[in-house]
Amino acid sequence: MSINKLSNECSVLKDSDKFQLICDLVGDMPAKSIKGLVKTVEDTFDVKVERGSKLSQEQLNLYLKPPSVSEPPPTEFDLVLTAPGSSKLPVIRQVRALTSLALREAKRLVDTVPSVLSKALPESDAQALKQVFEDLGATVEVVASKDA
Repeated sequence: MSINKLSNECSVLKDSDKFQLICDLVGDMPAKSIKGLVKTVEDTFDVKVERGSKLSQEQLNLYLKPPSVSEPPPTEFDLVLTAPGSSKLPVIRQVRALTSLALREAKRLVDTVPSVLSKALPESDAQALKQVFEDLGATVEVVASKDA
């Protein structure tokens, strides 16, 4: 298994599971290999591991979670209808006004929730439309657009 594939598979694990995995892997190594591992860790992370000393949680986190490049905040949002509420007719009318769909298609959209009502909206527009639908009794979510 390649290092990249292993790294990708381990990225979904909780830290405690990663620690246990590392301990399991190291536990199966002969003492000479463990000495080499300690030397590699010392050289790679510029630390000195003394016999009997413990690494702090902060040091372990630095080793296991290298600094990552943060993703920019989303700029486009989707409006998702999650529940039409008790009175569907006003919601269907609003969906038709928003999407220019025919009555049958708008009704189908409202009846089959969750439904994406609009995609790639600026956050302010999405929040304003959310308020309009909530005033009609519908439940609507604003989610970051996956297309952005």
